[in-house]
Amino acid sequence: MQLRSKRGKHEFSALVSPPIGFDEEGLHEFLEANNVNPDKFGKDGVKTLQEFSEELVKGEATLTRQPDGTLIRLVDVTIVKAMKPNGEILVEMQETQKDGTVKQTKRLPATKRRYDENMFWAAHRVLTHVMNVNENLVFFDHSNVTCEKVTKDSKQYAGLPTRYTRYFIPATVYDPENSS
Repeated sequence: MQLRSKRGKHEFSALVSPPIGFDEEGLHEFLEANNVNPDKFGKDGVKTLQEFSEELVKGEATLTRQPDGTLIRLVDVTIVKAMKPNGEILVEMQETQKDGTVKQTKRLPATKRRYDENMFWAAHRVLTHVMNVNENLVFFDHSNVTCEKVTKDSKQYAGLPTRYTRYFIPATVYDPENSS
């Protein structure tokens, strides 16, 4: 196993697959070469090629080949089921889109896990950056994490087959004002 680059000028980690993406033009060409119609993107509620490119570059999804040679999009989702000791559950009611519109969600807080992060770091990111919950008030139950894998054609990605691996992480949120 080689741990240093041959030229000695570049550092890399053998522990994490680097996010590999395409610029918009490169993604268009790649999809076309793999029998996915890129002209379906950006219409009728389907993500634009630019949005798809950004997702791939950020490492929030990846493309790979299935045994039959067709492409599949892989996405890991971290979902946090945060409960107060009295049984109340933290729910994300809405999210503000990039264009300023508000989308009703009414779901458990979740995020796409980047391939360079642990599922618990993604859970922390959901609580601190999305839900604005103080991470010092949250206890994650590491022993009761469940996983669900679902493969379906994604309407938002022009019918591209997508395998979602969903990690459900239970957590307890303590309210310092109501603790005894």
